[in-house]
Amino acid sequence: PEDLIYYILFTAEQLGMNPEYFALEFIGKIDVESDFYTIVYKYIRNVSLIDVEDLRWNNYFSVAENRAHYILFNS
Repeated sequence: PEDLIYYILFTAEQLGMNPEYFALEFIGKIDVESDFYTIVYKYIRNVSLIDVEDLRWNNYFSVAENRAHYILFNS
C-alpha cells in the first residue's frame, strides 16, 4: 500500500495537482475496506470506487465483478 500512495502522490506532484482537490476513482479488485483504499484516503480526500451501475444493465455480474473487469467490459 505504501508504494501505491507514493506513486499517486509523486504523479500528482509532477502534474501540479493538489491532492486536496482532484478526484481519484478506483477500478479493479478493491473495496472501501481494503488497505489500499484506506491509505490513499488518508492523503487524497476525493477517493471513490468507480460507478458500475450502467454496466449492470448489460450483464448479470455483481458490482465487484463489474469493477474488477471494468476495462474489459468497456473495450
